[in-house]
Amino acid sequence: MSISATERQGTIDRRRYTEEQIVALASEGCLPGFRNPATYGAMLLGQETAWQPVLNVAFTEISPEGARPLAPDTELGIITAIRKAEANDTHANVVSTPTRRIAKEQAVALIADKAEYCRTPADQTFELTEINPAAPQAIAEFDANFQPLLWLPDEPLPAITIELAESKMGMYSDLDGVAPEKYVHYLGPFGVSATRVLAGFSYVSDTPEGEPQYEPLLMVGSIASAGFMPFTFPRETSDYRNISLTPVESFAVNVKERNVGELVSATDWDMVYACVRGLCLATSVASTLSREEIWAHMGYAGDDLFRSYQNPAYPSAPPIHII
Repeated sequence: MSISATERQGTIDRRRYTEEQIVALASEGCLPGFRNPATYGAMLLGQETAWQPVLNVAFTEISPEGARPLAPDTELGIITAIRKAEANDTHANVVSTPTRRIAKEQAVALIADKAEYCRTPADQTFELTEINPAAPQAIAEFDANFQPLLWLPDEPLPAITIELAESKMGMYSDLDGVAPEKYVHYLGPFGVSATRVLAGFSYVSDTPEGEPQYEPLLMVGSIASAGFMPFTFPRETSDYRNISLTPVESFAVNVKERNVGELVSATDWDMVYACVRGLCLATSVASTLSREEIWAHMGYAGDDLFRSYQNPAYPSAPPIHII
């Protein structure tokens, strides 16, 4: 059951394992950090590991106007959606935040690019002792490392984030019909910052014999903001439906209490069949622990500084919105 490094190089790992198989992987040294203390470097950067890297992006909308669809009393919202069954063979009809699996080499490049911002000691060890999808563990934390969301191949996080936003969330710009990667001018607080990395197990399905199967995931959390840029997310894409905006202040509580109707604009059918679970939401909660931390990652010190911001290049650009 040993795992080849070349088998994962440049490919997306989607393998799922039973509890017995996970224990076997750990005994072979292929799952550092599970019942065997390991550093975040060994878990993230080790070549022969069964951990599967995933990028999670908490898209936040920040606007001094305040009134937004689904969040009329807040100036800070987070984009949520329901995973469509026909496009997601795992976690169908689950409330989620935008997520994309990434290849091991992409994860290594991303973490290496953010190494100077990591405040977790390199020799600190972590250990997950049980396979519990409800109990992921943070293994790395980052100071603010804001980067503009421009299509720059040498900057892994912005490039992957834009790819995720365009391909899965249907993001596009009304600004003269120009695609995001073609922008010449940096028009506002439009960027992304890595926040935390969580390690955990995600339940996928049962085997024909009724035995649960899991994915061992490393969730690379980040915050992205469109600031004053005129971006639009449609209500539905090929991957997501019920794309909504929910207040950040109540986001963590509604995830904990599994309030479908408070997290997305839900129909009666959704209230019955949609559910709230998974490492995507847990990672976004960890990325948005406080308004101050969010704004720090976005390059702001607080309300006054944000309110005073005005981009002379495009001062009247409307904020991100839902149609």
